[in-house]
Formats: sequence, C-alpha cells, structure tokens
Amino acid sequence: ELEIGPGLIFKISGARRIVFNAIVRLEGGPGTARIVMTSIHDPDHGGVTSASAPAAGNWIGLEFYRDASEVEHLLLRYAGSGGVPAIELFDADVTFCDCRIEHCAGIAIDANGNSSPRLKNTVLEDVGGDPLGGITWAVLGNMMGTQYLGSIGARATVIDSPVVVGDLRIDK
Repeated sequence: ELEIGPGLIFKISGARRIVFNAIVRLEGGPGTARIVMTSIHDPDHGGVTSASAPAAGNWIGLEFYRDASEVEHLLLRYAGSGGVPAIELFDADVTFCDCRIEHCAGIAIDANGNSSPRLKNTVLEDVGGDPLGGITWAVLGNMMGTQYLGSIGARATVIDSPVVVGDLRIDK
C-alpha cells in the first residue's frame, strides 16, 4: 500500500504517466494542502518551471490497477497527452472525493474492464472529450455531488446499461 500525503506537487511533462499497481491512498487536504499533479509548464502550482504556457495534454495522466484505492483532495491539470484519458482505471474500483480534474485533453476518467469508480463532490472542468468513459448506468449512483463544468468536448458521456440513482449535475 502506498500513501501520498497533503501538500505535494507533482509537475510532469511529455509522454509520462504515473502508474499505481498497488492499493494507493492519495490523501491531500483542502485548499493549499491538496495534492497537485500538473504540467511542468503550470506556473500556478510549484512556481514557474518553464517559459512555455501550460496546455491540455502536456502529460499523459494516471493509471490505477488495483481496487480499494482512495483519492482525496487531488487537483489534476493539463493531462491527456496523445488522446489518452487523464485517468484510466483497469479493473480498479477507485474512490475520488473532493477532487478536481481540469484543462485535460480527451476523456477525464475512463473505466476499463470491471472498474466501478466512485466520485463524491468531484469537479470535471474544461475537458476536451467525454467527462467519463466506460461508465454504466449502475455506476452513476456512485457520482454524488459530481459536476461537469465548462467545455466538455464534442459529445456527452456514453452510458452502457440500465439504472440511475443519486445526483448528477451537468452545467455548460
């Protein structure tokens, strides 16, 4: 099990991703104590580290391969390089609580295989593709307080099976 605590800033560039092949706990705190994963070009977090401006797709993103991972107070920015989703789940049931995923190219969170993500009070803003991919109707009940804001690519999220429960808010 890996634990990453509050206040850490990861600045990433190019065709790089962070892969979690273990149970992981990313437990940031509110405000400045949150965990930030962003582009090397992002001057808003960790100071100026590049003369270039940040852009959607500056780095690949995150991959999860294990169930029971928990992500709290994460700010993920400028991921999705090469059309890869900002966050990919592979047979992984990951809980995202009080997170924000913004300014990403492509899908924000993609659930592959038997993945059932849980999002609570999570904001997906200004993503270049679908906010969520591979999500079934049954999983929508796990999306309490989740918001989609700003530009959300060309089409709505594709839903694959039959029941919806809970809150789902979509703003344009």
